Amino acid sequence: MIDLYIYGRKTNSIFEMLGTKENDISYAIGLGFSKVPVFLDLFLKYIEINVSFNSELIKIKLQEYERGKGFTDFEINQEGEFSIIIMATKCINCGENIIGRTDKKFCCDQCRYGYNNKMKRQSEKLIIDINKTLRKNRKILKQFNPEGKTTIRTEYLEKLDFDFRYFTHTFTTKNNNEYRFCYEYGYLKIDDEKTLIVNWQPYMES
Repeated sequence: MIDLYIYGRKTNSIFEMLGTKENDISYAIGLGFSKVPVFLDLFLKYIEINVSFNSELIKIKLQEYERGKGFTDFEINQEGEFSIIIMATKCINCGENIIGRTDKKFCCDQCRYGYNNKMKRQSEKLIIDINKTLRKNRKILKQFNPEGKTTIRTEYLEKLDFDFRYFTHTFTTKNNNEYRFCYEYGYLKIDDEKTLIVNWQPYMES
């Protein structure tokens, strides 16, 4: 391959001559698309735009401004076939720049798999943490309710870090009192200071 030098420095990329900022790259690629239709055709196939390609009908717009939305990197359209907006975004997994459709979130399949697995692990951890909290709540309610029904000061529950946000199910009486249960042990806040603790009863099933 023939070596190219500029100011005494070997150059391997057009970007080293035109610039490496985002707009510089957009202009260089846009020029390449317009002068080498095969390049554009391959790019469209890469981003899964599979249409009957006709370079005579293609229009490429760079840095188009839309009020309220800002500038777009590329707008490419072929009358009667497609119209797409291409923007440089970042992969939500690794942070690398992506050039492609505006709805593209990942730079590669590996990042997509990695991100989805990470989300799955986080979801599973959340389930484990909530179940742990529910079991702790149940243990506290059981501790204060050996007889099946008792009233205590709410502050006692709070001191043991009872988490009122989590419960497994509810039971509403005819008087519209809602009991919240952590498995078979439930409670009803009577007022700001007192809480009634009860056991789940068969009649509550109906």
